[in-house]
Amino acid sequence: MKVPLKVVTWRLGHVDPQIIEKVMTPLDQEEQILNSLYEKISSIFYLQTCQRVILGFYNPQLTTQQLLKLYFNEIGITYETAEVFEGFEGVRHLIEVICSLDSVVVGEDQIQHQFKKAFAKSESRMDPLMKRILQHVIRTGKRARARTFLRKSKKSTISAIIEQYPNLLQDTDSIGIVGTGKMAKAIIESVSCIETPIFLYSKQDKRVGSKLKGNTIRHFSQLAPHDVLFLATEAKSFVVDKKLLQEKGIDKVTIFDLGMPRNCNPNVEELDSVHLITISDLLQQRKLLEANETSVYDLIDEELESIAADVLRTITGDMWKSFRNEVYALAKQRSNKFIQKEADAERYFEKFLEEILHISQKKMEQGLLEVWKCR
Repeated sequence: MKVPLKVVTWRLGHVDPQIIEKVMTPLDQEEQILNSLYEKISSIFYLQTCQRVILGFYNPQLTTQQLLKLYFNEIGITYETAEVFEGFEGVRHLIEVICSLDSVVVGEDQIQHQFKKAFAKSESRMDPLMKRILQHVIRTGKRARARTFLRKSKKSTISAIIEQYPNLLQDTDSIGIVGTGKMAKAIIESVSCIETPIFLYSKQDKRVGSKLKGNTIRHFSQLAPHDVLFLATEAKSFVVDKKLLQEKGIDKVTIFDLGMPRNCNPNVEELDSVHLITISDLLQQRKLLEANETSVYDLIDEELESIAADVLRTITGDMWKSFRNEVYALAKQRSNKFIQKEADAERYFEKFLEEILHISQKKMEQGLLEVWKCR
């Protein structure tokens, strides 16, 4: 049985960052766009992080292309290539995402929080079955963290940077951070073990002069030369480019661009002593331990079979109810040919009918599940 779930994904490592930037829903328009889309589709889930954009639909009447066209019309762009996962492959993909298997840092728990938050925001735009599927996905994410090597890892993207570039950060004279949100806080907390001055910058006048983790926030126009510069803002366009670095006299720097949309124009690398490291670069450098990865996938296969059984049971529920009523009515009509005028004969006959119907339903569900497993 085909489950009409469609999951469309754009993620770093699979598509160019420019495409992800184009398909992102502007934060200040997200509710309006998704509500408009919900009116046309009836069941929708949306997740947007610095590494990916995921759009989930549940609608048996519309094709994937029709659904994508509706979304692109809402955000005002033409068609862009995407990964498409349908049916239970879509469920598997969502589980792999919440288990952080496609993250820069396998085992990081931030994606679980992001997924739960996206679920809470999308809950009013989902039908009962899609909501049930996503609840299963969230539970599987928890089990994977509790029962596999993921429980030992709480690394963040920032901690991965520190591990991969220890000498770079320890030998620096100063670290600059552009941005004052959650990512900036995480950067400060992660580099606090390194005795290096930290300078914070913001383009928002209202933030200037205030403090974040004990560090005074300066206006971005005061950006000074630093050995290492972290960019972590939600700006819609490039914050740093080749021209700005030249104007500021910054001719030697390693820039970590952790923003999405990207904060740094790639043209900075035209300068001889400027090194740009993006989330895509970190993703390529990531190494997975094969044995550990296998243990997670084994758990995913186990959980996916359980989810499939529950979803198939839910989808076929109305069909079985109708089937039971029809068979029961037919049997009752013919009961006078079988039931003798004895005490409790009719009750025994009804019990016999219930047993037949129960066995029939179980066997059919097992058959549907076997068909799914051999898909």
